[in-house]
Amino acid sequence: MRPRQLKTHPVELIEPCVLAGCQIDGIVLDAFMGSGTTGIAALKHSRNFIGIELNTEYKKIANKRLNCVQIEMLHHL
Repeated sequence: MRPRQLKTHPVELIEPCVLAGCQIDGIVLDAFMGSGTTGIAALKHSRNFIGIELNTEYKKIANKRLNCVQIEMLHHL
């Protein structure tokens, strides 16, 4: 049996929701974090983020993606 392919959503899909639902420096709570797309959108738009995920494979993906965004943001300072 082949391992199942874990999917990510485009950040552009989530950005309008983050911008409409949370002010700058506010906190976005994602109780089903998955691959971290909501967290990426939150970080890119100066929102804080709390993510909860039980699936260890998705947690690994989310950590990797969020770390990349944080490093990218540091390079722009």
